[in-house]
Amino acid sequence: MLFGRDAEKARLDQLLTTGGALVLRGELGIGKTALLDSVEGDVLRVAGHEDEAAMPYAALHLLANRMEGEQASRLFETAEPDPFRAGLATLALLRRAKTVCLIDDAHWLDDQSARALAFAARRLEGTAIVFAALDEGSPRPRPEESPRPGLEGWPRSGVKGLPGSSLGGGPVPRLEGLPELRLGPLSDEAAAQVLDARFGDLARQVRELIVEEAGGNPLALRELSDALTAEQRVGRFLPMELDAEAPAVFVRRIRALASPARRALLVAASDSTGDLDVVLRAAGADLAAVAPAERAGLIRLSGRAIAFVHPLGRAAARREATAAERVEAHLALAESLEGSRATWHRAAAATGPDESVAAELEAAASEAADPVSAYERAAELSEDPGDRTRRLKAAAFAATALGQVRRGTALVDGVARLSADPSMLADVTRMRAVALFEKGSPGEAGRLLIEGAVPVVDSAPEQAAIMALQAVRYGSHAGDTALAQEAAVLLRSLRLPEVSALVPFVSGMAGLADFLAGGPPTSLASLRGLAAADGPAPQRLTAASLALIMGDGVLAERQIEGLEGVYALEVRAHAKLFVGKHAEAAREAAEGLRMAHELGHDRRVAHLKGLSALLAAMEGDEKRCRGLAEEAIAGGVATTASLGHWALGVLELALDRYETAFGHLSAIDHPVVALHAAPDLIEASVRSGAAEAAGPLLERFAQWAEVTARPWASAVTDRCMAMLVTELDARPDSGEELFVQALREHEKDGNLYHHARTHLAYGEWLRRAKRRGEAREQLRSALAAFHELGTRPWADRARAELAATGDPALPPLDVLDLTPQEAQVVRLAAQGLSNREIAARLRLSPRTVGSHLYRAYPKLGVSSRGQLREITQSVGTDD
Repeated sequence: MLFGRDAEKARLDQLLTTGGALVLRGELGIGKTALLDSVEGDVLRVAGHEDEAAMPYAALHLLANRMEGEQASRLFETAEPDPFRAGLATLALLRRAKTVCLIDDAHWLDDQSARALAFAARRLEGTAIVFAALDEGSPRPRPEESPRPGLEGWPRSGVKGLPGSSLGGGPVPRLEGLPELRLGPLSDEAAAQVLDARFGDLARQVRELIVEEAGGNPLALRELSDALTAEQRVGRFLPMELDAEAPAVFVRRIRALASPARRALLVAASDSTGDLDVVLRAAGADLAAVAPAERAGLIRLSGRAIAFVHPLGRAAARREATAAERVEAHLALAESLEGSRATWHRAAAATGPDESVAAELEAAASEAADPVSAYERAAELSEDPGDRTRRLKAAAFAATALGQVRRGTALVDGVARLSADPSMLADVTRMRAVALFEKGSPGEAGRLLIEGAVPVVDSAPEQAAIMALQAVRYGSHAGDTALAQEAAVLLRSLRLPEVSALVPFVSGMAGLADFLAGGPPTSLASLRGLAAADGPAPQRLTAASLALIMGDGVLAERQIEGLEGVYALEVRAHAKLFVGKHAEAAREAAEGLRMAHELGHDRRVAHLKGLSALLAAMEGDEKRCRGLAEEAIAGGVATTASLGHWALGVLELALDRYETAFGHLSAIDHPVVALHAAPDLIEASVRSGAAEAAGPLLERFAQWAEVTARPWASAVTDRCMAMLVTELDARPDSGEELFVQALREHEKDGNLYHHARTHLAYGEWLRRAKRRGEAREQLRSALAAFHELGTRPWADRARAELAATGDPALPPLDVLDLTPQEAQVVRLAAQGLSNREIAARLRLSPRTVGSHLYRAYPKLGVSSRGQLREITQSVGTDD
């Protein structure tokens, strides 16, 4: 399967339809042959061969023989036929064939065949011919490097290499005058897809390194990934030691170099920075020493930078060196560098335990791009067994923190083999529990944590507390209230020092366990302080997730700022959703889902699918919502399944299918998700004729709103109460004061989505009360907000309500491409208001109003206010 070649494939498909000629050019391994392989149908295919590059008309003889048999091929058997006659004969053959002709490795065509084929290709109509050839200047063997037995007596082609090439290569016809398409490197995304198709289990950092090293070359991607061991695939290797087989052309070039050039080449291959000064200093060389490698087409110099022409040239330079030479290159680089870069090279050069290098690596690990490799290599170089175990545990913790579950599990097993210390084994248990959790077994992971904490309750109470706190969280995800309560009992029994930073977390997470077991929302009160606590990254990540439980998306956004990883993306997506930044939430969720897939985090994959389903429901993407929601529900974890049901409920609610919405929303069985989804279930209850079910839900949500002290939650409480009162009380004015109060609360908190929902509900109430003018004002505000959020089904509902009030019916906003504010200005201008009057009503400057109209007129196809009134119907009278 081709990845990242859509444009090139489209160009080729068009050629195959219309006929004509095309030369595909690109460096070695860039994918020319793969593109030819994608051609389907009646195809005639031949390839140039270096053994026949000096044989006149060898390629045409083969082509004619395949097309029409021996009789046609005799046209090209004489060593020196007339070139014009040969061209005409080739054209006649191609016209009669009426098939697609593919010429691979056209740089190895003999000169006479190439000229005849080019002659025919320039005159060809209705039939397609495609050549694939190396770029000018791409490495290829010289004739003297590739002895071809059996060619004695054959005259050599006069072509001595491509003009402008420093290689002086073998016969390389240029196929002058033919259209060309150059294949460039694959994008990073396409390169990652190539690796995923070949090895779906590569660790993310390994994939990123290979993508960077390969430079978008498919051959390099294949060779570099094929060379990885099982350990390396999960992340175990030093970056500068990535290696692979290389085509013989690079090997021959390197072997032909003198010793100084080979040494400089090896040093350049061992250092990834491309700093020419560093390479020359470490190699003890000058520019003259590296000139032969540059002339051989192996490296490229630009300013003070040195780069390999082809990524597999770097691999060849390393493989052609002995182990001793590689060690010497790393030591030379270490002497020429400072800081962590020097440390890495000393570590790469070490052939046995070296405590000084191990200590340097450990000190640098926390700031390293790959801390896991730093700690692991430090463990390997440790002389003391205790230091080795400690550093290996640090590597396992770093892998776990980065979400590298498979790598972390392997490291944990190593720690368990090295130590019998209870505290160390408790840490091992904790990391194993993390792996279980990420693989989709939170309940099993939580019970493992409790079992692992018991042996260290007296000797290491803080360590036991961390494990029990985690067990409460895992019990929450599993929907296992008994597990959460068991962990809470363990927490309360611990004798923690009064000054321990964990003391507030004990009471807070125990309160969460009580809530999960059916306790009142007041059980969550202590989470507010924990959510606002400052601290290191892991604590801020926990605080952000607690802020979400408390409905504080603003605080969660602040806590998560600058944090990375799949869990951070998940929390950030939830936070963006809470504050009404739906587009940003969707981007974060999509990135988190991609990363979770790469890391093999099955639980997070299912959770993020549930969240993405909820966003799709709000956007009105019914097909995507249903697909994602069903996968989330099938995930089998309480939080994940509840998110899936919530998404389906919101979708049905927005589409006015209230009874179906009520069914999905009633299926939510996770207490926290049920609390957040309560406003939707209350509305579904009221609109489906089951208002009596809304009372207990509203009471619980109101208690939570009071505990959270978030204005948006108070506003939603008032909105839900207004809807319920309206349904249960026949008085015409019942509920209005609550709607007005809700709108006042919304002004204090920027949750645009719920603010719009309140405008919509109040507008619907006003329309039923036959107060159409006031209803329009609320419904227009709702429509503008829903349009800004991209929540299409809710925007459609607001638009339908507006139409029912007799509002001027402009076409849908998304068709007009008007911004929400442009739409408001247009509507008011159509009613005859002046710019100044519009400005006063919308709290804008007259100049801004004029600017909005100036941009809106072309979108509407009008040029004046009068035309606005013509395309909008007359304004209905207010009651």
